[in-house]
Amino acid sequence: MNKRPKDVFHTILERTGGIENLTSGSQKARDMQQVYNLKRKESNDEILETIDLRATEEIKFIRHIEMVPEFSVFLATDNQLHEIEKYCTNNVNFSILGVDTTFNIGNFYVTLTTYRNLMLEHKTKKHEPVMIGPVLIHQQRTYDSFYMLPSFMIRTKPTLNKILVYGTDGELNLKTSFSSCLPFAHHLLCDIHMKDNIISKLTSLNIKGAVRKLYVDEIFGKQIQEILIPGLTDCISPSEFDRKLEKMTGTWIERHEKGPDFLKYFLDFKSDLIKSCMSAEIRSKCGLGYPPKPYTQNANECINRVVKSNLNCQKQTVPEFIKALKRTILRQETEIKLALTGQSDFKPKSEYSYLEVTEDRYFRMDLKQKEHVFKKFQNANLKSRHHEEDEGMFIDDTDHSGALTVTADGSGITSVPFPILKGIFEKAATLYHSQSDIVSFPGKPGAANIIGKYFITSSTDAAKPHLVTVLYTGQVTCDSNCPRWEMYKVCSHSIAAAEHCNLLEKFVKWFKTKTISLNLTGLANLNMPCGRGKKPHKATQKRKGKANKRNETALTYLDEHDQPQVPPPRPPDGGYVIYFLKDCDNKVSKCYGCKGNLKHEGQIPQPPGDLVVVSRGRREYFKDGTKLYGEINNIYFHLSEQCIKSKIIFFVPSLVYVAPYVASQFQQKHKDLLDQCSVTYNI
Repeated sequence: MNKRPKDVFHTILERTGGIENLTSGSQKARDMQQVYNLKRKESNDEILETIDLRATEEIKFIRHIEMVPEFSVFLATDNQLHEIEKYCTNNVNFSILGVDTTFNIGNFYVTLTTYRNLMLEHKTKKHEPVMIGPVLIHQQRTYDSFYMLPSFMIRTKPTLNKILVYGTDGELNLKTSFSSCLPFAHHLLCDIHMKDNIISKLTSLNIKGAVRKLYVDEIFGKQIQEILIPGLTDCISPSEFDRKLEKMTGTWIERHEKGPDFLKYFLDFKSDLIKSCMSAEIRSKCGLGYPPKPYTQNANECINRVVKSNLNCQKQTVPEFIKALKRTILRQETEIKLALTGQSDFKPKSEYSYLEVTEDRYFRMDLKQKEHVFKKFQNANLKSRHHEEDEGMFIDDTDHSGALTVTADGSGITSVPFPILKGIFEKAATLYHSQSDIVSFPGKPGAANIIGKYFITSSTDAAKPHLVTVLYTGQVTCDSNCPRWEMYKVCSHSIAAAEHCNLLEKFVKWFKTKTISLNLTGLANLNMPCGRGKKPHKATQKRKGKANKRNETALTYLDEHDQPQVPPPRPPDGGYVIYFLKDCDNKVSKCYGCKGNLKHEGQIPQPPGDLVVVSRGRREYFKDGTKLYGEINNIYFHLSEQCIKSKIIFFVPSLVYVAPYVASQFQQKHKDLLDQCSVTYNI
């Protein structure tokens, strides 16, 4: 029989005839808390214990507890969140955020994140220490389950939406959930897991021994001493990958009787993933050098072992595991303090040695002074990973006689390896400040949207200058004879021409937008689970009254034959974009969230009601009494957090992207509404 602690307390009193008949305090419960504790112990209620643990913790660690649709707990200290912002969002020097699920801890899953402390190194081995990041305890391995980890990270610290690179073992729901919350981050796949999957498939097809090794080497390459014989994963562009694979096709088919089956498997399930998440191009962009090292999840596997080793091989309840994990994470912070005082296997790197204190001096400090040593280290600026000797491979020793209005450090461009990017900007500065290296193309530009065309001196052949075209939109293109342009779609010539036309900042914004859309194309076919983030009850959608109605006065009429003059919105899966209704499909008329009207009888409301938020999702419908879901398509919302959260409960405004074309048309009413909704944008 389930009774409240208060009822149990009074029942005991009543059975003794009331408090007047007691001869000592031991004849009753000491107080209500004693009954509560006894009831909790008897019921073994892990959720109740976790809630109590959160209410009584001194150092904030249990950030969010969800009970429906599944019991899940998000764990993170302030220091972990600060360090991930510091080490995983800095495009000059960044760590990859590793994500992996570990098993056999209890009747639940644990998904941990890891990162490297880029300011410390091992005293002899020189590697950077691996740190535990935010953690999610959950009951299922669905998209909705995994989605809670990145979304809670961003809700707790919004700047984490700028994480640059994350890596996974390839689990579909895990990587898709992270791409939804971090649509502009690069995704890396673990080389070891991919290789194991391919070897397993070859073995299942009875392709073994030396023949199997040939397939594996042709995909992943092989290293003989210091010489790397490249494989498909070492291609620097998707087009090179396709050409190389096409040449191998005949050999793969003829090599083994099951060769055609393996080729089909590789084309259907692996080739696109390798191109988008494992290629040399992607790995070099993600800071793995050039030739780039393979990305592996060894760091996560190591942390999984560390976490389990502190559990004494015993099956854990959720509260027990939280306590043990918190001890492990706090020891990480202690390890940093020991490193600063020379008492650890790790030490600050040479560029941060000024932050060290001697052991003797440290122990003479009072508590506040000791805390200051740690805070000073945590708040120190992160220096560039690339030293002068590395940059010399890419940068000429010429005197760069003046700076540009945008620097490589401040550009925010992450799709080009930083030493190469810095070399491009340095050379562009030389070209721009030269009096003779930029010459206007004779005659009229040839189109209304072209500012100008310019001949710019080539560094390889002065007799054959490059032709660069500059558009009013900020787009700048170089000719196909420029190797940097062909590889990265940015070069010193395009940078110099943009600066010459006072459009460098606009060009950088255009380039980053363009690069993002290209990088996301490879992930566009990743299906997201049905019904993610839906509210458990739909009553708010049916509620009558004025709360969900939009009756703005319409000023603009949209002719059904009048098609938009700009491309229709194409948000990344899991992302959100702001668009004008006039530029959307004419059939768009209802808000997917509140079901209210976006347009009224074909008329577009006056500003700011003519803006909508566009995302991607599956529309639900019923057939023969069964709820079904359609294909992934655009879904449209009022510019209202309430409307969006009625369908996507983990929505955060920081995930909304505003294209420069859209922002350039904003009126003051649009800007006011965007400010109210905490949506940021640049013009």
